[in-house]
Amino acid sequence: MIVPPAIINSDNYSSVEVVEGNAITLECPLVIPINIVDIEWFKNGRPITSNDAKMQISLDKTQLVIAGIQKEAEGMYTCVARNPAGQATREFDVSVIVPPSIIGKAVEYISIVEDESLELECDFEADPIPEMYWFKDGANIDDSVQLLNEKRTALVLSVNSNSAGSYRCGIINKAGRAEKTFNVHVIMKPEMENANVTALIETLAHQPISLECPLMITSDVNISWTKNSIPLIPNNNDIQILNSGRQLVISDVQSDDQATYSCVARNKAGEASKNYRLSVIAPPTITSIGGLYKVIENNSLVLPCEVEGEPYPTITWIKDGKSALELISVEALSDGQQLRIAQASVEHRGSYVCLARNKVGQAEISFDVDVITLPAIAEGVKKIIEVIRNDSTVIHCPIIDKRFSGEMLAVLTSRTKTLMFFMIKENLDKIYLNRLKDNQPMKIDGQKYAISQLSRKLHINHCRVRNDAGESRVDYKLNILLPPEILILDKDKNRTVVENSAISLSCPVTGKPEPIVEWFKDGELLTSINITKRIDTGHIKGNDLKITNVKVINSGRYTCEARNKAGMIEQDILLYVMTPPKIESEAIRTEISGKSQSALTINCPAYGRPTPTVAWLKDDKPFYHDSDVYLSANGRKLHFLNLKKDDVDRYTCIARNPAGEEKRDFIVKLLEAPTIEGPNILHRMQVNAGRTAIINCPVFGSPEPSIVWLKNGQALENDKHFAILNGGRQLEISDTSMADDARYTCIATNDIGLADLETYLQVMRSPVIAGDKQEVVEVFVNEAKDLFCDVSGTEPIDIEWLRDGKAIEFASESRSTINSYLQVSSRGRILHILLAQITDTARYMCVAQNTAGEAKKIYDLHVLVPPIISETSSSPPLQTVIPGTGFSLECVVQAIPDAQIIWTRNNLLIKPDYHSVFLNNNQTLWINIARDGIDGRYTCTATNKIGQASRDFIIKLTVPPIVDRVIQEIEVVVGEFVILTCNALSGSGKIATKWIIDGRKVDDRRIEIRNARLSDSGNYICVVENEAGEARKTYQLTVNEPPRFLDMTNLNPSIIVGRPLLLDCSVTGTPKPVLIWTKVS
Repeated sequence: MIVPPAIINSDNYSSVEVVEGNAITLECPLVIPINIVDIEWFKNGRPITSNDAKMQISLDKTQLVIAGIQKEAEGMYTCVARNPAGQATREFDVSVIVPPSIIGKAVEYISIVEDESLELECDFEADPIPEMYWFKDGANIDDSVQLLNEKRTALVLSVNSNSAGSYRCGIINKAGRAEKTFNVHVIMKPEMENANVTALIETLAHQPISLECPLMITSDVNISWTKNSIPLIPNNNDIQILNSGRQLVISDVQSDDQATYSCVARNKAGEASKNYRLSVIAPPTITSIGGLYKVIENNSLVLPCEVEGEPYPTITWIKDGKSALELISVEALSDGQQLRIAQASVEHRGSYVCLARNKVGQAEISFDVDVITLPAIAEGVKKIIEVIRNDSTVIHCPIIDKRFSGEMLAVLTSRTKTLMFFMIKENLDKIYLNRLKDNQPMKIDGQKYAISQLSRKLHINHCRVRNDAGESRVDYKLNILLPPEILILDKDKNRTVVENSAISLSCPVTGKPEPIVEWFKDGELLTSINITKRIDTGHIKGNDLKITNVKVINSGRYTCEARNKAGMIEQDILLYVMTPPKIESEAIRTEISGKSQSALTINCPAYGRPTPTVAWLKDDKPFYHDSDVYLSANGRKLHFLNLKKDDVDRYTCIARNPAGEEKRDFIVKLLEAPTIEGPNILHRMQVNAGRTAIINCPVFGSPEPSIVWLKNGQALENDKHFAILNGGRQLEISDTSMADDARYTCIATNDIGLADLETYLQVMRSPVIAGDKQEVVEVFVNEAKDLFCDVSGTEPIDIEWLRDGKAIEFASESRSTINSYLQVSSRGRILHILLAQITDTARYMCVAQNTAGEAKKIYDLHVLVPPIISETSSSPPLQTVIPGTGFSLECVVQAIPDAQIIWTRNNLLIKPDYHSVFLNNNQTLWINIARDGIDGRYTCTATNKIGQASRDFIIKLTVPPIVDRVIQEIEVVVGEFVILTCNALSGSGKIATKWIIDGRKVDDRRIEIRNARLSDSGNYICVVENEAGEARKTYQLTVNEPPRFLDMTNLNPSIIVGRPLLLDCSVTGTPKPVLIWTKVS
């Protein structure tokens, strides 16, 4: 008996969810052996083949493994198990869930200005739609943050300092979770303490002072300082701005530093300022120079004491600790700033102090006043005098006694000849030598004398001073110095070099002593320390200035300056740096358009050092222009007076100068009216609702057309889900809805003309099936039933019906036998089951599809059948049972739904106990021991909600027959008579006897064999039977034959001596005889 397939623990349908990327195993375990069942797998009604690398079916076909599952693997998977007795199905509705993933960066850094609105977008992809939450600095967000767009957007309408921090958006669904962090930095408006109050600050002159900028917010702030509203520029000497601008330091306050200083802080959010009024209180300062003052006796002397200070100081003069004004002939002038001695005398000698005081402090200066008497020459004077050729010099003849007043005598000689001598009266201690003339002494008024021929070594023999006390003298030696001279060729005074090459500027020089050479660039001194700041690749080596990579900025005037004790000389070298031509590209179009028969100009603005010349090519060939084309005077402009089609081409401008050349191409185009690419007819396109639609406007023209879009003839609304892309050539409609179903027109215009294109956009709404996603339907067997699939959506909608995952083939004229009892109507929305059979019990699915998507509804159809008790599969209605044995009664019931089965004996309910056991959902009644009273009428009653059926079984107790033995051996001799009998020793009821001889049945109680033959040997089986069973006895009959010689003719043979002798003793008999040979004498 072949049993229909059954799936273990199957409810025929299960919903399975799996995370994208994971593996899933769908199992279809069977109750019966797999080798008698054919198993097949389907996805959405179509068979699954072994060609799909991501789907693997196990060897026994009970498992389908999908590795690394993706979203497109979603669908209805069906396992179908078949054999000749029927089939079983199990469906798996597989949904692939996608863990959340962040679109874009996982961490964003945002800076925003105070009071602006902050919008944080947390875009993600996930399925199913996840839950979202927001945190700020690890805590829940407060009421200042609004959540919009299904919590995807966090909005702060007006940010402040509290808005700064770390915002975290978390996304979680049952597939996983993801997070995105926004680090928000708020740029606050600068604030200062007491910004509206001007601070008054007093400080001493020459003291340092520091002004602080009292910023309450210091980040993202640019700080500057002004002095009397003029921007303050710091310098390294006196004024410094420190601590990122927050501190102004004046290291040595001067009187002109007295002013109003302002600290101004600015950032993107605004500005703030703080004013300081600085007053400089200066202690007294004496600007005059003290020291030694000499006066000839009886002459007058004025001692200066010019004083500065705030407030103005008072001045006191002291001599030797006493007031100087107490001396004779002494008076104070100019508010004490001068002390006048009218007639100097010896008592006026001494130390004078000018003392200036104010409330801040005091200052003093000392004067040593000496009244001159007779002089004396000091020892250790400079005896070697150096003088520059053609210059003057001064020879000192110092007198120790500053009070000296007398005579000075000096003698000047050359080799052996005395050139001059002179005497100086008064109180001078210097001899002046001026230019000499005609080799003769030259008398000059006063104390100056001159000689010529200074190229020779001159000697001043001595200088003598004398008075009444005696005379002193000192000897001198005079050396002539040569000033520097630069020996440079005229061609090297103007140098030309190409940019990025190397150059060396030389400065050969002579002089005595050896001159020191310095280089200047446009008047600025160049040293080994600062040269690279002025000239990146410059360096000084000896008297040469070298530049290894010359730039245009290095052009200019270079000055070589040679200096020694005798003088200084300089020479300018002009450096001209050439650059290769460059053709300006900024704001110069390479594509130039013009109307036919109009004028057009190509401009090639080339520059370089020196100015380059310009040549033109047309299509890489020399351009020979005609009367309609002419060049500008400098060749940089190409004028087309009457633009023609032949003029449309590529023109090349080539700029050249000694440093190189550069090219640039220009494309000349004719202006064209807008033209739509392709046929200008109404276009139609479809888009699924909720998706993004892009409508193209393939227009071209010259100049570039401007494009506007209309919806149903009206201008597009200002809606954020409309986006104009690609210069207007594309209209993007995001998140489409039925309101976007319309006629869209793009209109392209330029100065030449106009073109338009209409596109009808049909928004497709995916099908929707009313009601629950899954429905259980019941129908009585042999009755009709309709399955309704109420579908709505954008037509056309294709409706397909599936049965256990396979598409239903409906009857047609050519194949009228296929599912003729199944019909559809209402464009597939109703499935008619005309005559429901048990085999119609299955899972039906209505699948509605259009270009926007699909919808499914499942109908679990159960055909209800009243209980039917199978006569062939159940036990026979009458059974004979041997006492003491066990027996079973089979009541095979077919019913949908399953029937409730009860058993009765002689109308009394049988309850399960030790002796009575129910098996197979009560379809089997097992009686352990047949005993007295167990016989009678047994009734099986099956009941379900459809109906009831019953069957009776009659049980009789009968003892089976028993024979005396099972096997009996009998031997007879051939020709004898034998009788075989078959009697039952015991047994009840009617006992029948039969024999089985060589497989043939013989009905008789005994077997008689007369004249037994060898062929009668064999097994004779006696069978005795009644209702309770049978017993068998086997007679093993053996017919024996005595020994018999086969050849009795040659019993006296003759023999020949020496020959072999053969005596034949062939014999037969049953059993086989034993031969013995004897020789009879």
